[in-house]
Amino acid sequence: MITSKAKLGSADMDEIKAIISPILGMKAWDVSLGYGSFVTTEFGSPIKPTDQSKYLRGEWHLWVKHSFWRLEQNNQVLVASEDNRKELAENLKIINGLQLNTFDINPITFETSLLFGDKVKLLVIPTSYLQDEYEYWTFYTPERKVLIAGPGMEYQYKDSS
Repeated sequence: MITSKAKLGSADMDEIKAIISPILGMKAWDVSLGYGSFVTTEFGSPIKPTDQSKYLRGEWHLWVKHSFWRLEQNNQVLVASEDNRKELAENLKIINGLQLNTFDINPITFETSLLFGDKVKLLVIPTSYLQDEYEYWTFYTPERKVLIAGPGMEYQYKDSS
């Protein structure tokens, strides 16, 4: 489904929650800093690399792309996406092994808040100057589908191939 509107309605939120809910309670692993300030996080069992992907991935794969983000612990900001790359990579490691408890999306702004354990939060904030052009984050599922957040208030859930 593709939807583009001023804000996400309750049916949109229900669909997104149904797609994401299976990872609630799972532990994050191989949380890493990619190109620029992109962040990837794996959930579920590892899937061996294939000809199409040379990287070890989880059954579930979250890729934060064209967004600002910040990492908080105990309501204190540890790092934000524009900080020094070494600090970003080092601080992101604290998510590894923590259980994902919430994955909340603001239906008006598409800000996305992920709570790991009871005190570590990754807040993903769409970049307004890229809002009409790029995806904020993508979420790959074991069914070989992908949930794409953005651009704008658009989202898609489609085959990932």
